[in-house]
Amino acid sequence: MLSFQAQARTDGFKKIAGTWEYSAPTAPYPYTSGQIVLMNTDSGLAGELVVDGNHMKASSVSFDNDELIMELEIEYNPVTVKFKLIDGSLVGEANSPDGPVEVKASKVD
Repeated sequence: MLSFQAQARTDGFKKIAGTWEYSAPTAPYPYTSGQIVLMNTDSGLAGELVVDGNHMKASSVSFDNDELIMELEIEYNPVTVKFKLIDGSLVGEANSPDGPVEVKASKVD
């Protein structure tokens, strides 16, 4: 049973792992667009946000039941981004000090 659960988790990580181009039109500049990079590692899923060449590693990344949750620190503020995987795209929202920000992402590789 454990190996089946581990295999299901690995298969789920495979469908989410890769580079995603994101758009968040109401976010403050320069965070209106960039990339989300998700990697399958030995210890689970890892990720980072890439904005204008700056890499911000996520402190926590989880993916379960087609829901992706990333926790990051952006300009000294904790930010949680919650996505649903819908028809091959990530659709969700980030909490920010100024309130919720809609975010959409499409996989590029």
